[in-house]
Amino acid sequence: MSRPAEAPLARLRRVMVPGTTGGVYTLLPGALGFFVVLALYVHSYATGRPMPGVTGELLTASVGMLGVHTLRGISADRANAANGVTPVPADPTDPALAAEGLPDLRPRER
Repeated sequence: MSRPAEAPLARLRRVMVPGTTGGVYTLLPGALGFFVVLALYVHSYATGRPMPGVTGELLTASVGMLGVHTLRGISADRANAANGVTPVPADPTDPALAAEGLPDLRPRER
């Protein structure tokens, strides 16, 4: 039997909670911090004022969070590949895929 589809709210809750695969909770603050540093740089250049003293620490924390997000995504992709879950759902009726066919990504039974 196939499992019922996961509700969008349940998926969002699963992705947002620490300890789950993926991790939007590191992506959003990391990207926001990086864009703040970019905005501070542009503001500093346009006004001629020096950059705030906390900019280096903010950039380090932002890049660290983006790195954690990337490593969690890599480990989640490896776990999904080991379990036979394809990373991107493909529609077998898609004409672009019909010509080539879909590869068999299921694990081989021994």
